[in-house]
Amino acid sequence: MMINKRLIGTVPESKRYVAGNVILQWCSLLANIAMMTAITRLLAALYLNAADGAMPTETGLTALCAVVIRFFCTTGSARMGYLSSRAVKRTLRAAIYEKLLRLGASYNEQVKTSEIVQVAVEGVDQLETYFGAYLPQFFYAMLAPVTLFAVLCRVNLPASLVLLVCVPLIPVAIAAVQTWAKKLLSKYWGQYTALGDTFLENLQGLTTLKIYQADEAKNEEMNVQAEKFRRITMKVLTMQLNSITIMDLIAYGGAALGVIMAATQYRAGHVTLGGALLIILLAAEEETVELEGCTLSLDGAVLWSGPVGERSMELCLRAETLRFWEKGGCQFEHITATDDLGSHYASEYEWSMKAADFRRHIYVYLDGWGPFYQNYRVQVRGIAPEAEWIRLEYRLLGRSFSLNVDLTKEAEA
Repeated sequence: MMINKRLIGTVPESKRYVAGNVILQWCSLLANIAMMTAITRLLAALYLNAADGAMPTETGLTALCAVVIRFFCTTGSARMGYLSSRAVKRTLRAAIYEKLLRLGASYNEQVKTSEIVQVAVEGVDQLETYFGAYLPQFFYAMLAPVTLFAVLCRVNLPASLVLLVCVPLIPVAIAAVQTWAKKLLSKYWGQYTALGDTFLENLQGLTTLKIYQADEAKNEEMNVQAEKFRRITMKVLTMQLNSITIMDLIAYGGAALGVIMAATQYRAGHVTLGGALLIILLAAEEETVELEGCTLSLDGAVLWSGPVGERSMELCLRAETLRFWEKGGCQFEHITATDDLGSHYASEYEWSMKAADFRRHIYVYLDGWGPFYQNYRVQVRGIAPEAEWIRLEYRLLGRSFSLNVDLTKEAEA
């Protein structure tokens, strides 16, 4: 279910933050439309030698105003997302604590301690993405296509209809993926809590297990459970990778159809050059990840093999933001990774603390910067020859992102 009414009703305070986030994103979209309209008019006039002396100045002022508006809207929407997630975590953790107080000291007769810890910590943290990013994007994704259609239908109706018709395919695909993923995620969480409960129980009774020499048997039992959890984790990651591929195919496929239709309409003389450029610019989007006002994009990757068969990879990660005063807010040395074989690639922080295998790790360093961007080189060491994809992940202080890299498509160096 894409909208959980009971969950949203539990935290009514978050509704106004979600609404504010959507409104600010919509205002940013309107500013972007105004800027693109002015730019395409100028380009068309220059191409047709019909531009007057005042047009460049007017376009520049329009673009400047649009950038300023988008700056404040982007900053405001990030703030709304933070306030929403903060309210959710505070309310739900308080509710869990009050429930435990009502149950009293015998709470562990009804619920396991490890499950409480997992739900109160990681379980609640997962809702940060739901309230801070998913819900605003869900409503914005319904509002933005209607707004674009209202603008572009005056430019060219067939092209705008193509863009609008492709929109319902996205929630249909999401619903199909959720139907497939619901049972899988239920099994994943069940095995996750079971493994945590077994680990805590064995740790608390370690002295007793040592006395009765049963620690080896419990070790084998935990190994079996850990292997089951590894397998279900790989299934979840594969499902997520496949769902991302489906979403990208639908989203970018719709944009490509809109671009093709705009070019066809321009060739047939049904739309002006400026109108065709406007449709193309508003339909095309770059593949990026949003991280608290910081836009991340993967600019390229190179894969090479070492003398013992293990591979290494270097990626170019670009971080762009209008909030230049927050440089360093995202500590990219905390990037970790997993592959389809279940191997974990430690962050610089983990292996510097000797908390992980040094042979498989990630090293990140700054490769260039400017007022509104930073370029990073990300080196992944110790990739197994059989690995087919790697998932980069970052989670720190409420900020998170993930990027999937298909190793079968990267060039051998």
